[in-house]
Amino acid sequence: MKLTNVLLKQHNGWLAKLKWKFQGRRNVYDTGAVTSLQNRGIAVIDAIDYVKKNNRNFVPQVQENVSENNQFPSSYIFSDSNVLVYGTMQAQVLTKSIMLNELPENIERKFEMLKLPTDIERSMHQSVLVSHLLDAEQKKSPIRVPLRPDKPKHIIRKEYSITDIRKNSLMATRLINHCERFFGHTESLKKRVINDVRFMVPIVKNGDDIQYNLKAETFIATKKPIEPFKISGNSNISVPDISPLSQSISIPFEVNVERKCSYPIKLGSPFSHPHTVLLHYSNLDVKNLFEEPVTNDQLESRAIIKGFTVAASRAKTIYGDNVKTLQEPITVQVVQLDGKRVQFGIFQLNTLDLDDTNGPTNYWFRKPEMLLYDECIYKEGRPLLTNYNFDVFKLMSIFYSN
Repeated sequence: MKLTNVLLKQHNGWLAKLKWKFQGRRNVYDTGAVTSLQNRGIAVIDAIDYVKKNNRNFVPQVQENVSENNQFPSSYIFSDSNVLVYGTMQAQVLTKSIMLNELPENIERKFEMLKLPTDIERSMHQSVLVSHLLDAEQKKSPIRVPLRPDKPKHIIRKEYSITDIRKNSLMATRLINHCERFFGHTESLKKRVINDVRFMVPIVKNGDDIQYNLKAETFIATKKPIEPFKISGNSNISVPDISPLSQSISIPFEVNVERKCSYPIKLGSPFSHPHTVLLHYSNLDVKNLFEEPVTNDQLESRAIIKGFTVAASRAKTIYGDNVKTLQEPITVQVVQLDGKRVQFGIFQLNTLDLDDTNGPTNYWFRKPEMLLYDECIYKEGRPLLTNYNFDVFKLMSIFYSN
């Protein structure tokens, strides 16, 4: 029989009707779920009967067993996705620290005198290209362009690229690898690199319970602690005052929060001292509560809080949860990357007596934000990197060898 277009159309329609006919005769088999629930004492009501009665109060309420001793009190929680609405001034108030707009003298001196070979510079240049353009990962990128209200049916082209967290992770790894390559095996044996470690520390500041629960994407631990730095000629600098704003403004408040102090390395370990934390920032993950874009000042405040959390968790692990005065300051170097911008800073924890207004303060040494490059794009089918800033690696190498 010769098939024509008319016969083919009739044949397809007949098969569709036949399929619907058979599907309509299917029986609903008993899966045993009702019997299992009834054996456990859980009442089962037919959905049709429930809809007919329109009983909207039939919602089982689970009673949680809350300790009468208030083991898990309400607290402010500062996590990886939060930023401080008032930026660095609020971070200084929370951590009782003063900001110094320069790095310590010996680090600045080393930065001016350091000379690196040309092959390291070329290799680092290539590493930036590999991390941002030439990596094999290709995932669907989130929509970054604003929608067009004048064209509601406008179709935005799906773009695939390397994710932000992948770029930052590759960049941090290559920075450390080039430092190990430059300083040799002797220096790398003194340190250990750990990825994705979490630091937790509870703090009481002016009556506010604050729980810091933060992650360091890359953490360098060492055998010997960093020598504390001393400042001179800056005795007139004091902790800023942000009144009438509250110190905990924009920090989420939660109930039944477990107060816990956690430092990822045991005290008996030979590599237990904090050295450097490399933090990843992405505007897709870190946002204001009020949907405003994150400013540069808020970005730096995030680095201050993370540096304080690492140092404070280490101090409480050594001296106990109720420690106020430290026998020796704890110093942590902080490097924050968002792919293009790099923030260098050093947090020195001198005291945990955060309510004493006249006692010693903590220090935050900072370097102005540096740009790793101006553009890193494909142009006419070729990778293009413009105005690559080699000073980023120079300063990273000084931090690594400190």
